[in-house]
Amino acid sequence: MIYSLTDHGRELEPVLLALGRWGSPLSPRPDSAEELSPDALIVALRNTFDGTASLRGTVQLRLPGDAFLLEVGPEGLAATRGESAADATLTCAVRTVQDLVFDRRALDDAVRSGVASVAGDLRLLRRLLAAFNDHRDLSSV
Repeated sequence: MIYSLTDHGRELEPVLLALGRWGSPLSPRPDSAEELSPDALIVALRNTFDGTASLRGTVQLRLPGDAFLLEVGPEGLAATRGESAADATLTCAVRTVQDLVFDRRALDDAVRSGVASVAGDLRLLRRLLAAFNDHRDLSSV
């Protein structure tokens, strides 16, 4: 059986994202968790996405046993579970996404070492991976 939110439940998304931003001013660090769940990863990505990046496009994120279509536009970053045609594709583990986004691991390094594979618009993918706020330097935390 597959569980999914109703339209009424999805109306809570802005509230949940705001609570996530309030409760977690720090981006996940390498020692914060061995690996986030796919859903926690998507929430972390949506909470730390820099909407001023002026990106447009789609990235298919393929994770072991799961997949998300990430859509970037003027409204920010949206994520939909499932496979779909996209401008770029990133296939890897959740931990690798954490490393690429929050630890700024080089995409080329991840591909070279065999922990990630990519296809499509690599420029878009690189720009997306760099378009997340790094809150670790906040001195007020």
